[in-house]
Amino acid sequence: MKKTLLIVIVFGLLFGSCKKSNHTPPPTKVTIVGKWQYKKSRSLFMDSQGTILSEDVIMDYTDNDFVKYNADGTGQSMLKGSEVNFTYSLSDSTLTQYTLPRSTGDKPLIFTVFALTVTTFTRHSETFGPGEFRTIRDEDFAKF
Repeated sequence: MKKTLLIVIVFGLLFGSCKKSNHTPPPTKVTIVGKWQYKKSRSLFMDSQGTILSEDVIMDYTDNDFVKYNADGTGQSMLKGSEVNFTYSLSDSTLTQYTLPRSTGDKPLIFTVFALTVTTFTRHSETFGPGEFRTIRDEDFAKF
C-alpha cells in the first residue's frame, strides 16, 4: 500500500509540475521607423470661406515613391523622382519634419498621424497660402 501510494504521489508530482507551454510571442511594437510606400493621397484646395475649389486624388504611385523614417530622427522622401532629406520628431500624434539643409527661419511641416499600425500609416496636414487659401492633404502609406 505504501509503495502504491508513493508511486501515485511521484506520478502526480511529475505530471502536475509539467506546464503546457503557452508561448505567446510579444506584441510587435508599432513605430513610424521604417520605409513606407505612398499608396494614396487626397488634397482639398479651399478658399478663405472653406469652399472647396478643387480636389486632387493620386493613386498611381510606384515602389520608387516612399518616405523613410530612421531611428535617429532623420528621414528621406522620394516622390516622382524628387528626393528630400529631413529631420523629424513624433510626439503623440504630431509629426514635425524639417527639410534639410535647414536655414534660420525655416518652418517645419506639421502632420497629424491619424493611423499608425505595423503595416499602414496615414498622415494629415493643413497648410495656408496667400489670401488665406487652405490645402488639406491626407496621405496613406503601406510598410515595405
